Amino acid sequence: MGNGELQVWKACPDGKSFVALANDSEKLPYVARSVHFCDNGSSVLVSYLESGFIFCYSIEPWDLKWKKQANGRIGNTCLDGQHLFISNLRDGVDKYVLPQMHCTQSYHHTILVNVPLQISVAREAGRVIVGGDNGFAQIFDYQTGAFREKLDHGSAGELIVVVTAFEGKMVTVASKCGHNRNNQPLSVTTKLPPASSLKQIIVFAIICIFINIFMRYLPSFPVEIPSSIFGLLLSLRLKDL
Repeated sequence: MGNGELQVWKACPDGKSFVALANDSEKLPYVARSVHFCDNGSSVLVSYLESGFIFCYSIEPWDLKWKKQANGRIGNTCLDGQHLFISNLRDGVDKYVLPQMHCTQSYHHTILVNVPLQISVAREAGRVIVGGDNGFAQIFDYQTGAFREKLDHGSAGELIVVVTAFEGKMVTVASKCGHNRNNQPLSVTTKLPPASSLKQIIVFAIICIFINIFMRYLPSFPVEIPSSIFGLLLSLRLKDL
C-alpha cells in the first residue's frame, strides 16, 4: 500500500524477480492499516484507518468483490479464517465474520495511550493476545471475550505494540522501540495455558466417579492408596490429552 493505492506483485518462475499485476484499484484518500490474503490466496483484504472501510479484491481477474465498514476506526487487524479481529482504537478489539462484517464478539480493554496495537490469535489455546500501553500485553478468552491474564513486559507506561503467537502454544511480545530506558526493543516468550475442553471435563468426571466408587466399597483401605491411584490416573489422563 502506498498513497492509498493497492498494488500486488507476482513472483516470476525464476524466483528472482517480480511483476506488478495490472489493476485499476481506486486511489483512496485513506491511511491503509493492514493487508491480508484470503480465500486461499485468490483475494486480498485491505483495511483503512479513519474510514473504517474493508475492501476485498479478487486478484485474477482483478476486481472489487465487496466493500464493508467496521463500527469505527481501524488501528490494526488480524485475519483468522473467516474472522477478522480489529483493534477499534476505542475500547478494545472486535471480532467480525467475513464477508458479512457482522460483529460477533468484543474483547474490551482500557486505553491510556491511543496507538494501534497488534493482535494475534492462538486458536489451539483458545486465546486472543493483544498489545498494551501500560507495560503488559493482554490475553483474552477466544470464545467468551473475557480477560484472562496479562504478560508483564516492562514498566508502567511502556508500549507493548507487537505480539505474535506460535502454533497456539507460545506468545512473543516486543515493546515499541524508543519507549524504554535503553531505547532498544524488549522481547519475552511465555507459554500459554492450555484451553479447557469438553473431552478433558468428561474424562476427569469419569475418573472422579471411579475413585468415589472405589473408596465407597473398599472403606478398609488406607487413604494413601486411593490417593496414589488418583494421582496415577490423573497423570495418564494428562499424557493422553
